[in-house]
Amino acid sequence: MLFVAKLWKLSKTLYQDMLNHPFNQELAAGTLSLEKFKTYLQQDELYIVSYTKALYQLAEKAPDIDSKNILISFAEKGFLIEKELHDNFFRKFNISPVEKALNACKDYGDFLDNITFLSSYKHGIAALLPCFWMYREVGIHLNNISIKNNPYQPWLDTYSGDEFKEQVEQMLTLVEQAAMNSNAKIREEMKILYMQSYRMEIGFWNACYNQ
Repeated sequence: MLFVAKLWKLSKTLYQDMLNHPFNQELAAGTLSLEKFKTYLQQDELYIVSYTKALYQLAEKAPDIDSKNILISFAEKGFLIEKELHDNFFRKFNISPVEKALNACKDYGDFLDNITFLSSYKHGIAALLPCFWMYREVGIHLNNISIKNNPYQPWLDTYSGDEFKEQVEQMLTLVEQAAMNSNAKIREEMKILYMQSYRMEIGFWNACYNQ
């Protein structure tokens, strides 16, 4: 079994929790309150700065030039995609950015910053995976059940779109390659960090929903 398939099996319950999360259920139904979505966007705006920094830090530890260029591309293109999405919603709903991060947002960003700066490439790539993978899978699922004329449709289109799908496939390949070149101990540590990131993703969504 591929390493990423083992990760998927390991996090299947958490993935189901994300699908059932009231934020996502209400998002797909178009009934999510604007206040909750506003909080999410404001916090996500802060989070992507941390995530982009983590990608750049990890790129410096990449084992080869191709992997390094892929991570830099994620940092540059991914940031622009999310920034454009945020900016459009900010204008549409007259939302202003905030400077203070919720604890769950700050803790998650600090965690990724520390892992990618202090730990190995293999540990860092595992910790960064859930944000990519979870958003794609949740985005595709929610898009399939979304109501017509959903006010949040651009969010669904972004994370279920072909460009994002391609980035996720590249990320999965990087993780698989890292695992193939690791011993059993490192692979187990990669699993632990992957699961820790996944739980922090859910914590981030909980914080935004519950404000």
